[in-house]
Amino acid sequence: MSIIYDALQKTQKNRAAVVGAMPAEKEIPRTVEKVIPLAKYKNIEWIDVLLLVVILCLLLAVIHASHHKWKKYISQKQYAQVMLLNSQKQALQLEARAGFKKSHVLNGVFLSTNEKVALINNKSFHMGDTVDGMKLVSLELNKVKLQNSNSTLVLNVFAG
Repeated sequence: MSIIYDALQKTQKNRAAVVGAMPAEKEIPRTVEKVIPLAKYKNIEWIDVLLLVVILCLLLAVIHASHHKWKKYISQKQYAQVMLLNSQKQALQLEARAGFKKSHVLNGVFLSTNEKVALINNKSFHMGDTVDGMKLVSLELNKVKLQNSNSTLVLNVFAG
């Protein structure tokens, strides 16, 4: 590097003598540095920041979508479990009703101004009486309603 520097100094002295005196305080720097404008660094930094923001937004979108799908999956699974429990509960109620209907027959209903009486399995029951855990809640001309805490049963006079 010093050979180039020395050659450059000689050329400058010769040129200064020909063109005019060159000021002594101006010397050629010993090292040549590559000058990069600061604006290029600023653009790169903004591009990097923008790229980082875009990547983070995409990551958050993926997390949100997967969370939404997981939440939907869980709610569908819970819904299926509730529906299964409801269907099992209904099946048990239907079994209980069918068994109750088969074992209990409404023979007739007697209505007068003072009293209402239902004959179930040839036994008389008044309004509010219980028949095997079910309360007699309604008496009509050809049917009665029996009710417990989770189901209501209707017995008809001419039902088989």
